[in-house]
Amino acid sequence: MARKKADRKVAALKVKRMKLEDLTPADYNPRTITEDELAGLSRSVEEFGLVEPMVWNKRTSRLVAGHQRLKVLARQGVDEVDVSVVDLDEDHEKMLNVTLNNPEIQGGWSERLPSLLEELKTIKVENELFSEVRLDALMHRVDFDKLNDFKKPELDGSDVPAIPAKGDGNWFFVEFYGKDDLFAELQELLAGSMRTEHEIKAEDFAKMLRSWKK
Repeated sequence: MARKKADRKVAALKVKRMKLEDLTPADYNPRTITEDELAGLSRSVEEFGLVEPMVWNKRTSRLVAGHQRLKVLARQGVDEVDVSVVDLDEDHEKMLNVTLNNPEIQGGWSERLPSLLEELKTIKVENELFSEVRLDALMHRVDFDKLNDFKKPELDGSDVPAIPAKGDGNWFFVEFYGKDDLFAELQELLAGSMRTEHEIKAEDFAKMLRSWKK
């Protein structure tokens, strides 16, 4: 018989102080990070501290969440850190690892974000902090609502949005084809997600394709 919602309680957080050398990274961890992103994360930890604990599974002695923060702390010379302790079998550990980073259950930004970023850009904090924690990069992320509007023109079979030529897991190399004015506008929309004229973040390229297929 299902328990009533009123009876349900969230288990208390179990926190333990551990040495970094005892936190074994999960070799299956699917997350990656660029050096620029790692530098931004490092600056965030310097400014705000480690406000969200990493997660460690005592049954397997593996780190479940916080692999990039572990890299940052090691580079900063930190010896010990508080971790949230779980006791899971390997299957549930892997499930938690992916779930904690699943963008499909984290919601999205609302229309309030642009104005809030503009406000943060002008408030009296260290001028460099805004860019050091990569909020400037967030300002230039792809606007997929605009991309959805952009895809509305009728395209014939020769007007494909982009063709991936190669990728390294984090970036796709793309070429644009079709009507010059149409795809010049598309490139402009994608500019905040592109490292070079032809390299786009893989995650954003996937979003673009999903948007285009709707």
